[in-house]
Amino acid sequence: MKIKKIFPIGYLLLLSACSFNNDNGQFSLDLNQLNKQHTSQSSRGGIAGTYQTQSASSERFEQLQVKAMGNSFYQVTITTPNIKSGCQFKGKAQINNRQLRIPLSAYDKRLRSTMVITFTNNKAVVDTMHPEYFNDLKAFCHSGSLVGGYYKQ
Repeated sequence: MKIKKIFPIGYLLLLSACSFNNDNGQFSLDLNQLNKQHTSQSSRGGIAGTYQTQSASSERFEQLQVKAMGNSFYQVTITTPNIKSGCQFKGKAQINNRQLRIPLSAYDKRLRSTMVITFTNNKAVVDTMHPEYFNDLKAFCHSGSLVGGYYKQ
């Protein structure tokens, strides 16, 4: 009786980062190659684009724009369109496991948090890695915060 094994895509990704040297019988796993493949697949997953906290017909909403820059980096812009005293943030993020991470101290030395943007389906969630520094995400807004759920447009 033949037994068929079905490998999930994750195993195929892992196996594609492996190599076997037939000369000396050594097996190796190149984690750098695996990370490049994962980042490449994440990029194709469609995180780049425009997201909003509410519909554009609402009086106030925040808009998140994510643009790929290459080499695992993205340009992140968060604004409050049509409101002068809203939120303004523009920064460079690095992707890691479908999360964009931005150390806020690079934009203001007083800030100690890292902004994290997590992507699932057609939603992006902006939050902080350090809950004790939650207020750091308010520093870029005259009123309100960058924290919240943003829906892809």
